Amino acid sequence: MRYSLMKIYTFGRLTATVLGFFLILFFQPAKAQLFKGYGAAGFNMAQMDGDEVYGYKKFAGNLGVGVMVPFGEKWHLSLETGFNQKGAKGRPGRIIAEYDHYDLRLNYAEVPLLVHFTDKQFFTIGAGFSWGRLVGINELEDGVNTEIDLLDNTFEKDDFGVIIDLRFPVYQRLKFNFRYQYSMAALREREYTNIAGSTRSRQYYNNLLSFRLIYMFNEDLSNLRLKND
Repeated sequence: MRYSLMKIYTFGRLTATVLGFFLILFFQPAKAQLFKGYGAAGFNMAQMDGDEVYGYKKFAGNLGVGVMVPFGEKWHLSLETGFNQKGAKGRPGRIIAEYDHYDLRLNYAEVPLLVHFTDKQFFTIGAGFSWGRLVGINELEDGVNTEIDLLDNTFEKDDFGVIIDLRFPVYQRLKFNFRYQYSMAALREREYTNIAGSTRSRQYYNNLLSFRLIYMFNEDLSNLRLKND
């Protein structure tokens, strides 16, 4: 019951933020629009550093909405909110006693904040930070659910990460987005035992590659049209 209420509360705050973004966006005067609103959807290739499983083999979803605010001719600040899945999947690179196959999915309600620089109205590169709140966990070892959840504090509830972001136009307001994200602090500490009986302690960090399409709702295309004329 407490877990369900926590999820409802977290997504409620997320929904309120999204509605606030769109109210700001669509109620601005037509000639004085400052905010550029956008929606994003795509997929992640994820791994969890420290879990003895290697490679970006976990495919997961990535959804978000956001706003970009200019503060110079080529600079923007963006604030985004969304749903981001992370985790890991595969066989351990070294023989350990715990499992032969691992599958972890972590669901986050996430808020990234980035600074962007656009070169010649084409490539946009950005960097910044994100805060993610853990809202769901599913961990399988050899196909068996370990039954960990948000209440047993196996994973840290908050994931603070650094982000590098690259965007370029595909067609008019549609853009392709590549994003790299890494946790700034350990999310879990776990001891592993190998087949020889020795143990060692490892810390978990989210390691994420994201591939998304972004649609800019109210971006001015006049510069693009002039360039093509």
